[in-house]
Amino acid sequence: MIWGVSNNTIYHNNFVNNTAQAQDASVDSANPINVWDDGYPFGGNYWSDYLTRYPNTNEINHAGIGDATYVLKTWYN
Repeated sequence: MIWGVSNNTIYHNNFVNNTAQAQDASVDSANPINVWDDGYPFGGNYWSDYLTRYPNTNEINHAGIGDATYVLKTWYN
């Protein structure tokens, strides 16, 4: 859980088998404050439930990076 911080880029982490993979209490759906990805080709984070949540995603250029954005749960839902 990230709480009350902003202007961070969070990437190259492994989120594995968590009940809630990660939560950002600073997220506003219209204006995200923290970025959880460094973009292609640099990559983002590994989410162990990614393919379960996004079964129809496509891999970008055989890089192991999916084209579906992983959406974090916000602290209020």
